[in-house]
Amino acid sequence: MRLKFPVGVLFSCALFFASNAFAWNGTGHEIVADIAWDNLTPEAKAKVTALLQQHPDYTRALMKPTTPAGDERDREAFMVAATWPDLIRSASFGKSHLLNRPNWHYIDIPYVIGDVKSPENPSMKWTVGKEPENAIQAILKNSADLRNAALSPADRAVALCWIEHLIGDIHQPLHAVSLYSSQFPDGDRGGNSLIVRTDGPDGRTQNLHSLWDGMLGGFLEIDAVEKIADKLEKEHPRKEFEKELAVTDIDHWVYASQDEAKHVVYMEGKVPGVPRSDGDRNGTQPAVPPLPQEYMDRAHALADRKVTLAGYRLADALNNIFVANP
Repeated sequence: MRLKFPVGVLFSCALFFASNAFAWNGTGHEIVADIAWDNLTPEAKAKVTALLQQHPDYTRALMKPTTPAGDERDREAFMVAATWPDLIRSASFGKSHLLNRPNWHYIDIPYVIGDVKSPENPSMKWTVGKEPENAIQAILKNSADLRNAALSPADRAVALCWIEHLIGDIHQPLHAVSLYSSQFPDGDRGGNSLIVRTDGPDGRTQNLHSLWDGMLGGFLEIDAVEKIADKLEKEHPRKEFEKELAVTDIDHWVYASQDEAKHVVYMEGKVPGVPRSDGDRNGTQPAVPPLPQEYMDRAHALADRKVTLAGYRLADALNNIFVANP
């Protein structure tokens, strides 16, 4: 993903991204946004563009000065806006860093294997005026903010970034689940505590969550991201998701992600891996069995489908919001 900061800031961001778990990396979130952009109405595009230009980090992070003004610059700003809630995790963002909300990025629905006590399901209801506790509550809160014409354009632009990002987040299966088992009596933190290894000459050891974050590729330039998004839209047109797109209740979206985590990500609890050692963030244990190629094939197929669906759902959500809002 391309950023426009001094070398020192770029280096610090690179270290930050390498050592923390996200839901999709910058490429994944930008793919979701690019697909959404293609499915926004002209009215929604115009309103989204005008709003993002009021964002406090528009010139610093969202807008690429070398891109001529017009649709392509507007598209790029919308794509990078989807990554902004991850960017502000870095203290280098100053005041914007104060808007960082780590617990907004996920909702841990328990997946329990064996005789282990399960925690209660997290609440998916949000009370106006209260701080959201998870991704679903945060989507509800920011959707209300985006509809609220009494808020400043800057605040509504921030809410737009969160909606872009969080709809992408909840389509990453490991942002909707935590595994509880004899190995993980306190939960595996959405795969962050489970170490796996990919096979082959480029194989490496990492936590399961990080593996899934990067299923769409590394941090790519905008042009490369747009090509991937175009390819996915052709391979997975809207008509393929007719039933899914008819479901607008985000509770159902997140339960679908949790179900996919059970069956595909965790392989019904049989995914080969080992618990992360204390103090070991990404896993350096040598005795980690490799994931079978069948697993990776199925994982890539699901990730492609999920980011495409997220893009269509994001477009539908924003088209709905901006139909009756200034």
